[in-house]
Amino acid sequence: MAGIELEKYDEINCTILGLHLLLTTLPDEMYTFELVSIGSGVSVLYVKGPEDYERVSGSSIGGGTYWGLCRLLTHCESYDEALDLCVSGSNQSVDMSVGDIYGGAYDKFNLPASTVASSFGKMISVSRATVSDADLARSLLVMVTQNIGQVAFLNATLYKTKNIFFVGY
Repeated sequence: MAGIELEKYDEINCTILGLHLLLTTLPDEMYTFELVSIGSGVSVLYVKGPEDYERVSGSSIGGGTYWGLCRLLTHCESYDEALDLCVSGSNQSVDMSVGDIYGGAYDKFNLPASTVASSFGKMISVSRATVSDADLARSLLVMVTQNIGQVAFLNATLYKTKNIFFVGY
């Protein structure tokens, strides 16, 4: 680039240092925390300080999964188009809910009727032609984000952290 020299830095280290800068401006002590970095996949880091962190978990189900499956299932030509498409979609025509299985909430386990019981579960018996690209994109986004949220929650419980930060795209 004309007159511009770029320097390469480690993505995770830059994220940790950036969060440290943010956290030092807050009145309350935030350490320890969990950092969930979402990219093609997902990395979960347990952070004790600005230079004291470790990768404790992760998942191959991340942004790359969302985009790859969206390309297979819909007519989307870009990642942004896929995200825009899911805004107008509804996962209710694609996902099987607790209500679909039990006819309502499952009170014994405190599960509302709207809880997703099986991502893409209705596609077992529904024709692809009856489901919109927007509904498929939305269902896929719900599936990926629920997985990321579950991985984050379980690790926060395991490492006894109350603060979780999600970064990435």
